[in-house]
Amino acid sequence: GEGATDCCQWERVECSNTTGRVIALDLSYIYSGEYSWYLNASLFTPFQQLESLDLTQNKIAGCVENEGIERLSRLNNLKMLNLSGNSFNNSILSSLTHLSSLRSLNLLWNRLEGSIDVK
Repeated sequence: GEGATDCCQWERVECSNTTGRVIALDLSYIYSGEYSWYLNASLFTPFQQLESLDLTQNKIAGCVENEGIERLSRLNNLKMLNLSGNSFNNSILSSLTHLSSLRSLNLLWNRLEGSIDVK
């Protein structure tokens, strides 16, 4: 049926009632493989209205070279980013400085070390 092709009807996808655009993706706990992997963050850039992205507990070790979290800076409406329970290390921190629209960032249970300067 038509609902199968309308992504707004899919589980883990939330769309705006006014624009019909995707505003939230819940991709938490979707990877159950044994090994960590590298994310191509530019895959999310077509979602121009995205406000919330949840990537909790997916064994993400980092990002594909030149396709890092800084790519999400193109998403001017992104307010919530949950990266908890992955394998990110301190190298992700410089990418996060580009995300000026963020209001909530969760990095719990990663491989960050030392003190982190929050500005």
